[in-house]
Amino acid sequence: MKKQIIKIKWLRYGQPKPYSDSYYEAVLTFEAEREEHAWIPEEVRVKIIANAVVHEFYEQPEWHQAKLVEIEKLESNRWRVLIVEPYLD
Repeated sequence: MKKQIIKIKWLRYGQPKPYSDSYYEAVLTFEAEREEHAWIPEEVRVKIIANAVVHEFYEQPEWHQAKLVEIEKLESNRWRVLIVEPYLD
C-alpha cells in the first residue's frame, strides 16, 4: 500500500484587520512514504485538495463566495495557493 502525505505550511489565514476580506494562503507539499512512489499532482488535483484542506472556494463564485485567486507551482511536488473570502457584514 502506498502512503501519500500532504504537508501544509500556512503563510497566512483569516482577516488581517477588522472589516476586511479573509486570506487563506498556504504551501502544499506532496510526499510519498518511499521515493519510488513519488507523488507529483497536476493542477486540477491540487485545486481539489486545496478546496478540502485549505478553505472551500468556488471556480465561478458569486460576489459573496470565496475564490481561488492564485495557484503557483513552486517545485514538482510543491504548490502555493491563495484563497480570498470577501468580508460580509
